[in-house]
Amino acid sequence: IHDLLITQNIFKLPGGVISGIFYNNPHYNIYINNNIFQCALKLGPSASVEECKNNIFDIQSDTGPEEIISIKTSSFKNNIIKNADAVVSINNGIRNSIITHNYFAISPAAIAPFQFDTSAAYKNEPFTPVQMQNLFVNTSASPDGNYRLRTGTVYNNTGSDNTNRGPFGGAAVDKRYSISGLGPIPVIYDISTSGVSDATGLPVTIKSRIAH
Repeated sequence: IHDLLITQNIFKLPGGVISGIFYNNPHYNIYINNNIFQCALKLGPSASVEECKNNIFDIQSDTGPEEIISIKTSSFKNNIIKNADAVVSINNGIRNSIITHNYFAISPAAIAPFQFDTSAAYKNEPFTPVQMQNLFVNTSASPDGNYRLRTGTVYNNTGSDNTNRGPFGGAAVDKRYSISGLGPIPVIYDISTSGVSDATGLPVTIKSRIAH
């Protein structure tokens, strides 16, 4: 498998793992961007992920600290790791990739040493601890909408490209995650009419909205 783009998805697999398909033969040019993961992401050593950015990982564990991300990648940035007990393995801890501008839940129970590396290669704060209750909106009627960042906070536009971190960020607006599949264009969701004509014709009411 090569030249694979995985983007704008929500993976609802409570307690599940995305893995396996990358284990047997070399795979390359894989891009994993602007997704919502409610399951672990563990790709085999033969999978070379060119880019893993603007994703959110929200995997609850009932057994304490647990590895939820295990990948080999050339770029891991603008992601949000929502779980305080997450264990993350990127390139088996070898400092040879671009790992920068990521958020994770404050006070993680287990964390790989490279995530706090202060050497020159990682001076751009690869992982920043934050209080998750201060990060997200919590009023959306859509489950995926609750992963949007609150507006008007210090967490806005702090990604490597000066846009929001997480699936709703990224410099290219059309590449961002869209709530419940709504694109960044007006979408008609209701059309109604009384069925009675007046002097100007048949009145029709059209309602549309756009995902923000």
